[in-house]
Amino acid sequence: MMKRFLLTVMAAVLALGVLAQEGKFSLTGEVKGLGPMGYCILTDVWGDVIDQDLLRAAGGKVDMVFDLETMGYLMVVSNNRTITLPAIPGEAVTIAGDIDNYTVDGSALYKEYNEVLTATMLMRQACRKYDFKQACADEIMGLSSEAMFDLFQRKVRENSQPVTDAVLAHVAGHPDHESSMLLMTFLDYAEDIERAGDMMSEQVLDGRMRPYYESNLERVRHYGASNPLLGKPAPELKLADVDGKALALSSLHGKWLVIDLWLPSCSNAVSQFPTLKGAYAQYKDRVELLGVNIENDEAAWKKALLKHRLPWLNVMADSDVDDANNPLNLYKENGTPSYFLIAPSGKVAARCGSADEVMYYIKLLFE
Repeated sequence: MMKRFLLTVMAAVLALGVLAQEGKFSLTGEVKGLGPMGYCILTDVWGDVIDQDLLRAAGGKVDMVFDLETMGYLMVVSNNRTITLPAIPGEAVTIAGDIDNYTVDGSALYKEYNEVLTATMLMRQACRKYDFKQACADEIMGLSSEAMFDLFQRKVRENSQPVTDAVLAHVAGHPDHESSMLLMTFLDYAEDIERAGDMMSEQVLDGRMRPYYESNLERVRHYGASNPLLGKPAPELKLADVDGKALALSSLHGKWLVIDLWLPSCSNAVSQFPTLKGAYAQYKDRVELLGVNIENDEAAWKKALLKHRLPWLNVMADSDVDDANNPLNLYKENGTPSYFLIAPSGKVAARCGSADEVMYYIKLLFE
C-alpha cells in the first residue's frame, strides 16, 4: 500500500514538471573535519538503505550524484559523526561548514530549509550535549532508580522544547512552504508533528512531501517517545525456558529488565550480542536480561543458544509470528532485534533500537 502511495505521489510530481532531473539527487560543497574513512548512506524515508558509497571528498570537497526515485535521507558519516540531510529527487543541495556546524544551500527548497537549520543548530547541539546527572544532581539525590529515570525523561523533553517551539513557529509562518515538511525530523512527539500538520496548507500536507510527515509520525509512535507502551505495564509473557519450564515475565519484577526480541536467522540481532554480553557481565546484579526468540522453532533456537553462548535467561515463543499472542505482536513490533527496558515496577520505561541504546540507559541508571 505504501509503495503504491509513493508511486502515486511521484507520478503527480512528474505531471507537474517539478523534477529538474528525473531520478537524480546531487550533493556538492565543502565540509571541514571529514576523515579519510567517510561514507554516505542513502535511505528512503522509512530508513531502508537505497545506496551507500565511500565519501569521495578530496580536501573536504564533496561532489556526488545519486539515483533516487523516492523521498529519502542522505547521511554523511565521518569519525563517528553524522550529518543527515533530506534527499529529494530532482533537487540539488550544497553543504558548507564543519560536520558539527554546517549550512545548506542549493535549490529554493533547501534555502528555505536552511533558515530553520541555522536557527536551531545551537539548540540542537545543546540537546545532544545535555548532561542530565550534572544538571539535576540535587534533584536526583534520594530518588529510586525508577523515579530518576522518570525525571530524566521529563527533563529531556523540557530540554528539547526550544527546538520544538522554533520548528512550530516556522511552520506557522510558512504554511505554504514545502520545506516545512523537512522539519518533521526535529520533532520527537506525535502531538507536535500532528500540530505542525494542522498548520500546513492542504497543498503541502497532501503534496509530494507527504512521506516525510507519515514516516516521522511512525518514527515517534513506534521507536520514539510516543510509543503507546511507554509508561504502561509490560505485556505479560509466560513462555518455556531451555529446560521446558514456564517463565513468567511478571516473576522478574523488582529488578530492571531488558527484553531482547530476536530470532536466530536475523543477522542484525546476532550482531548485537557482544554489546549485550558486555552489559550483562557488568550489570547482571542490577539488570536482568530476557532473550525472547519470536519463532516457534525449538531446534533452531537451541542450536543458536549453544552457538552464541547467551548467558542470560532465554525463552521461546509458543506461537507463530503471525499469531496475535506472539511476543512480537504483543509488543507491537514488526521486526528484530527490538529491545524494551522494563522498570522494577513492571512498566515499560523505554523502547530501544539497538544494544548501544540499551547500554546508554543502563549506564545512565547505574553510573
